[in-house]
Parts: sequence; structure tokens; C-alpha cells
Amino acid sequence: MRNYVWHDSVWQQLWQQPERLPHALLLHGPEGTGKRQFARAVAARVLCQTPSADGYACGHCASCHWLEQDAHPDFFLLSPDSGEEAEAEGDKPQKRKSAWITVEQVRNLVELTALSKHQGGWRVVIVEPAEQLNLNAANALLKTLEEPSERTLFLLVSSRLNRVMPTIRSRCLKLALPAPDLSQAESWLREQGVAQPAALLHEAGGAPLLALDLAEPAYREQADWLLRSLVQGPAMDALLVAEKLQDMPIATCVDIVQKWLFDLLQTRLVKAGCFYPDYANNLQALVKSVNLNKLTALLETAQRIRRSAYHPLNARLVQEELLLGYQALFQGNR
Repeated sequence: MRNYVWHDSVWQQLWQQPERLPHALLLHGPEGTGKRQFARAVAARVLCQTPSADGYACGHCASCHWLEQDAHPDFFLLSPDSGEEAEAEGDKPQKRKSAWITVEQVRNLVELTALSKHQGGWRVVIVEPAEQLNLNAANALLKTLEEPSERTLFLLVSSRLNRVMPTIRSRCLKLALPAPDLSQAESWLREQGVAQPAALLHEAGGAPLLALDLAEPAYREQADWLLRSLVQGPAMDALLVAEKLQDMPIATCVDIVQKWLFDLLQTRLVKAGCFYPDYANNLQALVKSVNLNKLTALLETAQRIRRSAYHPLNARLVQEELLLGYQALFQGNR
């Protein structure tokens, strides 16, 4: 497993003195730029029985095969898991998706890592995203970071470093993983067969992996339909749009609308948005009749909805609230 080319220099820097590897690395950088891949590459390298001269895992030994199959006994992944069971029709209860890493997960991890290592070598734990440790989970993990087991490596991954608990940050060596420059990102997307990479990179905020996801045909069909609806401004039928998009995840809908609102605000203040440059003329036309006070209030509403996007919300009602609020922007310009 190798990294993306824009992380090559950081990778080389990390392995200049492999014998001085810390017990905990906090890998941080923009979302959608390959931090997860970097963490997996580090884990593979540390667990590999015969690493290559370039610092990467060999990819051929038993340890590499186990890791590739997610079956390595000395590798653990700590990430948001299913939450409490919720009542559902039928005999089987359903589980609600949780946005948080819980204290129960950390305690289970501590119990597992207390066991002897399978091969007597390294043990690796990836915690992703580190900012999604709830308070109790973070405190439980902190105790382990303060008194780490011998030859155990923690790899914490975060897109929002400021949201990682300060005491957790202080126990880790922070390693910044940069985003690629625009030409590098565009070149990589073209290699993946993506058309119009520049527009997708704008929409993704410069994150190439996110841009690749945004190019998926199923996503593009819904996203482009929603954008064409937003172009209609006060003429948009908010209830009809919400009905058409009821299968779209709340987080996805909010993300698109939030970016559109931000571009409206940018167009109003500095004459140009940043996410949807192909819609610049439409934004210029709409912003002339936008109520600025309502626009800033709706951006706050979108942020509130985004924070609760993984809670068991009624998607239709949430989308109606957001889209009706958008229609109201054009009533009473000031």
C-alpha cells in the first residue's frame, strides 16, 4: 500500500529515522486528501516482516496479506460504530448510525491490546476521525496514551485538528499532511478518468479524493438537479424539490445547499463565489434580490442541521425547512 504522490515528501521525512518512531502520531490535514491512506501505509510498514528499502511494506509477506484482508491480529481500527438499537417495524431492531467513537469502544480496545502480540512485534491502532472521540472516550484513550504499551503505535487521523481534545494532541507527535496544489490534483483526477476536474475541485474545496466521489454518476445526477432547482430562486417549488430528494442523505443535501448559500454570500460581498464557478452568472442574477439578513440566518440554520445530520431526523422535514428558508431569502430584499 502506497501513498498519494503529494505526500511523498512527508513519507520520506517520517522514515529518515524509523528507530525513533513515536508511540502516537496525529496525522492531520484537509478532508479528502489521503490521510487514511497514509495511516494505512504506516500501519502496513510497521507490521511488515520484510519492508522495502523505500520505506513501504513489501506487500508479499504473511503480515501484509493479513492486513490487506483486514485480518491482522495486531491491527485495530477505532472509528464511529453503530449506536443503540432503535425500534423498527418487524422482528429485527435496527441500529442507528453514530457519529462518535464511544467509551465502550475504547475500553474494548484496551482489553484487546492488553493481550500478547501475535508475533511479538508491533501492534498498531488507527483512530479515525480523532475529533469524533466523545469526551469519555477521549479520557479513556488518554490514559492509554499516557502509559503506552511497548511497541504499540497509535495513529490518530483528523481533518479538524482544533476539535481534538488538547490533552490528546499533547500526547502525540503531530504530522501535517498537505493537500496537493491545483495542477497536481487536476492531473491525478484526469488519470482517474474524471472529466472537468477543475470544476469538481472547486466544488470539493480542493480535495481530490472528495472530487473523485463527486464525479460519481449517481451523485452528479441528484446534485446537478438540486443545483438547477436552486438557480430558480424564488420560483423554485421547495416542497416538490424536497419530495424529489427524499432519498438523498441529509448530510449531502445540506452540504450542497450550504455551499450554494456561501457562494451567494461571497458573490454579494466580493463578487465571486468559490464552489460553483460554472454558476457565476446565475449567482450574480440571484444575489440582487437576496435578503442578506435572511441569508446569514439560513447559513446558521444549515450549520445546525449539519451538526445533527447523523441523528435519526426526518429527512423530508429537514429538507423542506432548508429549502423553504431558501425561497424566503428573496422576499423583502434589503
